[in-house]
Amino acid sequence: MLDIQENITGKVVSLVNPKCSDEPFMVVVNSVLVSVSDTYIIENEGALTFPDEIAQYIEVIDLCGLVEDENLKSVNFPSSVEEIRGEVFNDCINLESITMNGFIPEIDYTAFEYAFNIREIIVHNVNAKQLQEMKDMLPEKLQDKVISNPNMAHPAGANFLSRDVFFSSSASSRTSDDSQQHHMSQDEKSGMVQIK
Repeated sequence: MLDIQENITGKVVSLVNPKCSDEPFMVVVNSVLVSVSDTYIIENEGALTFPDEIAQYIEVIDLCGLVEDENLKSVNFPSSVEEIRGEVFNDCINLESITMNGFIPEIDYTAFEYAFNIREIIVHNVNAKQLQEMKDMLPEKLQDKVISNPNMAHPAGANFLSRDVFFSSSASSRTSDDSQQHHMSQDEKSGMVQIK
């Protein structure tokens, strides 16, 4: 059981690792994640995830003590995150997978600059325009690693939303198109929603 501690002003929030009770593994100050214990990364087999108790407080990812952290393999950002600052994951040489659970309006170009082994950046809960904006904020070498859904190809003229749901992206595509429907699987058809 993780223990959350919040001071009386609500400005500082920390979660304490029960195996190392004198060392908080996450500290948030004014909605900025400023520190993460390496103990937490190691115990979670290289994964940085954000428990529900603290995720709601995090809007900005700052240095986090993760620079040159060779133990970090994956990061799963909560949907509350609005900014990832520069050089946060620089030199995390074993970082392979990043998951973003919503549109992040500000991603510093240098946030993942020297994390050379990133193989995927999975983005959920965004439309095609937001996805492109997020890709444009990343270095060119990472842009082709961004995927909005690793398991399903997008039908022409559709924007991806969460849970494999598609919506029409133009008025002309809102009407039934027999030729397009013919090439879609039954699962893809069930994922279409009519926009009125």
